[in-house]
Amino acid sequence: MRRREFELARRREALVARSAAQRALLVAAADEIIGRLDRIDQRINAVRRFLQHPWLLLGAIAAMALLFGPRKLLRIASRSALWFTTAQRVLRLVR
Repeated sequence: MRRREFELARRREALVARSAAQRALLVAAADEIIGRLDRIDQRINAVRRFLQHPWLLLGAIAAMALLFGPRKLLRIASRSALWFTTAQRVLRLVR
């Protein structure tokens, strides 16, 4: 009978140790995900602040026009429009 109790106690200790290790891995993975989501939130908030100031947006477009030229700027604008509509669809699906 003592041998069975000893075996069960040993198995219990092994299971407790295993669950503690798994818990630590889970906490580390959750912290990593939370960190990534925080960085995404910061970027989204920065874009929102940027878009709240139309004069800043117009200045940025004018600076890009001077730097890149009209042809390349049109190419960038068309690609940006594609990404913007895609982002809008994704946001609608997420909500």
